[in-house]
Amino acid sequence: MKTFNARGCVWTDTTQYSRGDEKIPTTFSTKVGEHRITVTNGHIHWRPTFIFHCFSLGLDTCPLSAQNHQDAAEQAFDRCREKVTKALRAFDELLEPAAKQSESEQAAGKQV
Repeated sequence: MKTFNARGCVWTDTTQYSRGDEKIPTTFSTKVGEHRITVTNGHIHWRPTFIFHCFSLGLDTCPLSAQNHQDAAEQAFDRCREKVTKALRAFDELLEPAAKQSESEQAAGKQV
């Protein structure tokens, strides 16, 4: 089984081979926590363009500009990280008004 490292993750060949087919890896996957990221340039409708999936983050059949598996893995990892970062920012923005209100209430309580 073929593997390589990109962005601190081990990417493993997860290509689906038919019996008797030449074993040319086209699909690699890794897990980051509970999130499985898969890159491929063997998709029947996208060949030879690299695409990636991370279903747990709602990312499905996303094209990449990469020319090799290493670059595709790095781009996919970065796009997943960007999505998680945006989600965390949205949560933080929701919490900011509550935190400011709590601080104001604490300050008002000290003045009494």
